Amino acid sequence: MSIRLILAKPGVVAAVLLLALSLACLPTTPTQPDALPSTATNTPSATPGPEETVPPPQAEARWIAFTSGRDDGRGDIFAIQADGNGLQNLTDDPAGEGAPAWSPDGSRIGFTSSRDGDFEIFVINADGSNLRQLTHNDADDSSFDWSPDGSQIVFSSNVDGDYDIYVMASDGSGLRQLTADSHIDQVWPRWSPNGAHIAYLAMPIDTMEADIYVMNADGSSQTNLTNTTVNDEWPVWSPDGGSIAFVSPSYPGDIHVIAVDGSGLTNLTNNPSDQDRYPAWSPDGTRIAFASDRDGDFEIFVMNADGSDVQQLTYNSVEDTFPVWSPDSIKLAYHSSSSLGSFADIWVINADGSGAFNLSDDPAQDRFPDWRP
Repeated sequence: MSIRLILAKPGVVAAVLLLALSLACLPTTPTQPDALPSTATNTPSATPGPEETVPPPQAEARWIAFTSGRDDGRGDIFAIQADGNGLQNLTDDPAGEGAPAWSPDGSRIGFTSSRDGDFEIFVINADGSNLRQLTHNDADDSSFDWSPDGSQIVFSSNVDGDYDIYVMASDGSGLRQLTADSHIDQVWPRWSPNGAHIAYLAMPIDTMEADIYVMNADGSSQTNLTNTTVNDEWPVWSPDGGSIAFVSPSYPGDIHVIAVDGSGLTNLTNNPSDQDRYPAWSPDGTRIAFASDRDGDFEIFVMNADGSDVQQLTYNSVEDTFPVWSPDSIKLAYHSSSSLGSFADIWVINADGSGAFNLSDDPAQDRFPDWRP
């Protein structure tokens, strides 16, 4: 499955398909490095990619988790230091695995895996040890998110036929269903920074028109924030928890922001002829990164949180998407791929557009980076 499918797919289906795309990897020679931390160095390859050729900085020592098919072609969870050193295969399993997400304290990584025949949620320690399967059913459990204190995990599942939102303790106990409507698919739940609310996508099965909803963390007070006749998707909370950025309509798409009480709806990009997608709020709350195809292919952009001072960070002939901020708001990781998905690498760039380099640099599919807090 290529990146084009996700980029062009309308509605909440795009969110559900993220997992499948993360498993679209190509096989290479296996290797099993030592556990974190490691001094092993990632060896660059001749894989064609973006035009930036700035060598990696040597002072950065943060870790980034990502999905790669370099060892088995199906997808494993890897971690690498943000200077390109210490590459680790943390899962090393023949099943397809993807969507890595660090726990808020950086001690664990959650991910999805098909090792029991369907997609379930698993957790490992940061060094790959202590594998635990959290969900056990015949459905697909995906699009999960850690609570801010790391004690709970919210996720979507189609265990009852349609997609609903569930929550459980981070050890898999105490499973509770938060939404229940057989006529609506509800996916992509995201905790508010204070843990009091959960934003998610809700799409009536008969109309396929998704809206952004917010509910209390216990499932009460489910409220439609956007209530439009187009597809709204990709909700992300502002760091102060007061607003949600999202994409509307799903195609072509602009970046919007709305207050958590439903007021103050604002189109930040107002670029109706092109696709603006994948908003990511900087941890300090001052900027929003996003991907846009306004120059003919997808590039990474940054703007102030009010939509002003839009700056293009990448300039090349491939697809740069899914920007993710470093915890200090200084750098961005993103994945860069060919339009046909023949390669994909994780790149890192300074927030001012300088210092871009290929972090993962492998012929396999490397996707969906997540910074360790």
